[in-house]
Amino acid sequence: ATRATEKKRTGRGALKDRSEVTTFESLSVGGASSNGGASRGSGRAADGAPRQWGVASLGATIGYERSVDVKVEQNGVTVVGQPRIDVTTKGGDFLPVEELKRKVIRAVQRTARTWGQPPARFYWVPAIRFTVSPGGTLHYERLNSLFRSWRLSTSVNYVLPTASEPKVRLIEEPSP
Repeated sequence: ATRATEKKRTGRGALKDRSEVTTFESLSVGGASSNGGASRGSGRAADGAPRQWGVASLGATIGYERSVDVKVEQNGVTVVGQPRIDVTTKGGDFLPVEELKRKVIRAVQRTARTWGQPPARFYWVPAIRFTVSPGGTLHYERLNSLFRSWRLSTSVNYVLPTASEPKVRLIEEPSP
């Protein structure tokens, strides 16, 4: 009886560890999944990754990628078309990583909902296009690792701040 109890404890421990893995529900709803896996039609894969974003067709089986632009800066993240997400707290510290991920996922989900109904038998899959400004690399890496772990397509473009243009002089001053 002791060995069976040990096996059950080990099994529960394994499930507990699995529930600590970041899932779509834990980021978009606030709680971990209680069923430990995907059910048919749940809109997510067995590893907790979302399979369907926004609105899905009934019986959808084919993913249809749409681009989502995400601008990552030192002090904020913006999913284009959604309000800017500040990455600092009122005390000046960075937001906890899980809170930042949760806010960005919710913004991506809101964007996907604006796409409306996909074609018959399709579901939406966001393809994340990051634009990273100086100072935003840390936030980008944290977000990119999440999206990649969910097997979403991501790309990145690093941009530099634009240099100010020199003033145009209409009249040249005579040289002495």
